[in-house]
Amino acid sequence: MLTGVLRIYRVTASNVSFLNSGNLLHTIFPRSQCWCVDGQSVFVLRIRQDSYYRMELPFETDDDKAKIEQFKTVLSQVLQYEKTQCPFRQSFEVD
Repeated sequence: MLTGVLRIYRVTASNVSFLNSGNLLHTIFPRSQCWCVDGQSVFVLRIRQDSYYRMELPFETDDDKAKIEQFKTVLSQVLQYEKTQCPFRQSFEVD
């Protein structure tokens, strides 16, 4: 588990972005997938088939909530954010 600053940055003149937190550096391609799984501040990034990163962001203050909205905007610019069906959500009804 990593705790600390989360950065997403893009190399100049490239479609490839990078996720950085502490000693973690992971490539984000435009077709990468990510979902907000709790509707607030828990995100899951698919890094390869059946392999995921879970990111939990603070959601206590108005500043936290504003940063999460900025994070969602950045995600939608660098990858497929909420564009595919989330493998962790089940849609079913109980009669």
